[in-house]
Amino acid sequence: PEFIENDCGGVVPYLDVASMACAVIRLAENADRRTSLGNCAYRKVRARHDISVAAPKILDAMQKTIEGK
Repeated sequence: PEFIENDCGGVVPYLDVASMACAVIRLAENADRRTSLGNCAYRKVRARHDISVAAPKILDAMQKTIEGK
């Protein structure tokens, strides 16, 4: 849910197979929605989790830990 938020797909209750099946069927039947959600997820991954974004954050956290801040 933290990644999906409200713009990259759907979240179903844990182990709710029927809900998951319904969500997959809805996506399978709607190519435009599938493409839109996929593109949004791609942009979000690149903006938040690409190595050029994540590495400086990791380095900063390591430096703060070493410095005791």
